[in-house]
Amino acid sequence: MKFTIFSATFLVIATTGFGQNLTKNGTFDGSPSYKEWKIEVSQVANQQTGGNPGGWIWLNHNGGSTDPSASQNITGLKPGTIYRIAGDYKGGTNVHLHYRNKAANTFSIDIDGNSIKKMPLPQDLYKWTRFEATFTATKTSHTLKFRGEIDGADGDVALDNIVMVSVSKEIQLLSGGSEGKRNNSEIAAGTTVNLEVLFVDFDDQKVTSTNFDELWNTLTSKGELTKAFQRHGVKLNINLNKAWKRMPGDGENNKGIGYYFPKSTDAQSWEWKKYTEHSIRLLGSGTDYPPNTIVVVVPNKGATGFKSVGSGAHGGGYRGVRKMITLMPQAYNEHYTTLMHEIGHCFGSDELYPASAPYMHEVGGYDVMGDIVYATGFMGWHRLRYGWLPSERAQSLTTTGDIQIDMKYLSGKSGTAMIAVPDKTKASKLWVIEIGQDVVSRDQFKAGKGGKLNKEGDRIIVYTVENPEVSGKRAIRLVPRTNFSQEHGTVKWLDDVSYKETAGFKDFNKADAPFSFTVDKKITDGFRLTIKVK
Repeated sequence: MKFTIFSATFLVIATTGFGQNLTKNGTFDGSPSYKEWKIEVSQVANQQTGGNPGGWIWLNHNGGSTDPSASQNITGLKPGTIYRIAGDYKGGTNVHLHYRNKAANTFSIDIDGNSIKKMPLPQDLYKWTRFEATFTATKTSHTLKFRGEIDGADGDVALDNIVMVSVSKEIQLLSGGSEGKRNNSEIAAGTTVNLEVLFVDFDDQKVTSTNFDELWNTLTSKGELTKAFQRHGVKLNINLNKAWKRMPGDGENNKGIGYYFPKSTDAQSWEWKKYTEHSIRLLGSGTDYPPNTIVVVVPNKGATGFKSVGSGAHGGGYRGVRKMITLMPQAYNEHYTTLMHEIGHCFGSDELYPASAPYMHEVGGYDVMGDIVYATGFMGWHRLRYGWLPSERAQSLTTTGDIQIDMKYLSGKSGTAMIAVPDKTKASKLWVIEIGQDVVSRDQFKAGKGGKLNKEGDRIIVYTVENPEVSGKRAIRLVPRTNFSQEHGTVKWLDDVSYKETAGFKDFNKADAPFSFTVDKKITDGFRLTIKVK
């Protein structure tokens, strides 16, 4: 059965949470069975047996000139809240004698006299089938009406188990895992984040230069870090401690860099506990920092002896600091996204770069947690998880059928920017649709030209978020159009994993996906999609 919800605002179905049934006698088990309902055509029949289970009603006007109907005034509604109307329906007695065109709409759900959904009877006329529709309340009471034999279609409609409940528009975060609910050990992202920046050197590599602003500009690509967070709706408050703080070493025999990065050990075996404990205490004594503070420890540009240890995020535990970041000298030769990636760890997200061979980036260049070379920010899921994407811009679809939605850019201020569909086989897995954000060209970016492989609006991406993670995989992975290409940093790389008009807008129909979609047309700052939830 195929049906479409029509609305001037392209209302999205969202049924992630249910409230109390607001209808009275929705099971039609009263005496008479239509008790609490207004029957507007006298020929409407009612029976106490053969329901699903118990009583039911039958909309039939026996040749009358008006539509048979049952209505009820629903009170106690909250304006602005979405409500879900659902029930069971099938063909009524003798429907086979009258309902010749099974594709014709014969049933309507009305609110205050206006149809919000029309549909044909189920293909199996004698099998109870579930129907659903949603509407947004504009006042504290509305009249709910069901009409049969609409638009001249002579098809009798049987009804049972009617409910109207409030539903949540919000996408529910996963119950656990690195992309699930966050905890108090992490930094609450919020709309402001404080970076307390410490510059450190060592007895065997002392620094005399005092151009701290230049060093910071190199690490942040001349302010691109601040701009990137501004695009996400976040303000960075940055305090540069403009003095070199000497790392103490062991205090006696070895105060040099070799104390923290011994030459005799492999690249990943370094004294990170001592390094973090010693460096954060260089803040000195004083009052506790606000809980949204991250300490960033920066070594001298060109310092040697760090081997191939990468930059990292760690727990703080001093003066109220929950998280800190230790940058390594190679960060001076990378994008601002190195620091952005580590800040993401402080917010509670795990790695998204490849977990195992073959080495394929399964989020492409669309999120800095998976790619610090080409990515420019965080995907929609992270923005939602951190509280940056307003809940009304993220919608969950759980009702089967065709749903038309205007989907807008993540960078916009309003409109639906992210669609999630629950997986049918795994309770803690979602499929997400959104418009891909900017992906830079590394060479042009480094040359200061700002070239892009993907400009927001070029492509649509589909990805999954799940917990627990699949062995050898990460919690977030793109659903590629064809495959994951090894040709990183090319247009083909993005064409293979994402969807654009000339390369697959019309052909997304993955067998294991709980939906398919088509792009009806491009609109201002987005696309009009028709999503078919299976």
